[in-house]
Amino acid sequence: MNRYNNCLFIHAFSKSFCRNLKNEYGLIDVTDMEQRESGWGEKYSDNEIHMGHIDENDRVLEDYRLNHLCEENNIILGNKILNAINNKETKLEIDLKDYVKPPHDIDFYVRWNKKI
Repeated sequence: MNRYNNCLFIHAFSKSFCRNLKNEYGLIDVTDMEQRESGWGEKYSDNEIHMGHIDENDRVLEDYRLNHLCEENNIILGNKILNAINNKETKLEIDLKDYVKPPHDIDFYVRWNKKI
């Protein structure tokens, strides 16, 4: 009997972080896809601004997506988790094809807030 038979493992990182993964993708890749598709690069990373960046007005850039995923992809992930639990699976593979492009641009998901 496997001691992890009542656990569900979900890869957070991609194969580039963990070479022994069968699947190429982890949750970080869904987050990266969302950021790329919503204009993160053009607005922020191309300008060397990252999450947690503090600007000249002492504001910090924060991600307001729950689990760093848009609402639609949180629902997709939640349904995949429920399905895996109901099917008594112990591993949930991540496939980018299962997730959608965020419906809003990046400024819907991130905010500049005053630093505490």
